[in-house]
Amino acid sequence: MSTLHIFLRSPSTATEMEEGLRFAQPGDGIVLAQDAVFALRTVEKEINTEASTRNLKFYALKPDMRARSIEATAPVQPIDYDDLIDLLGEYERTHS
Repeated sequence: MSTLHIFLRSPSTATEMEEGLRFAQPGDGIVLAQDAVFALRTVEKEINTEASTRNLKFYALKPDMRARSIEATAPVQPIDYDDLIDLLGEYERTHS
């Protein structure tokens, strides 16, 4: 069963991302929203490792990145709210 994990808090102030990634399975999706997009600056190396070794797909909300002057690089795919709705339908479960 594939799961879409949605993270909202900055990795520097919360452990939700670290704990959530521990439970992620190959093929799961990870959405970075709100302050979680700061992970693109602080744990970029870990994101690249998780994406390649565990086959996790990373997404980041464009409006949240734009509000924080952050840009996504591969393997993180920038998405808008319509894309998020599509992702919610593609995955069997969600966890936030």
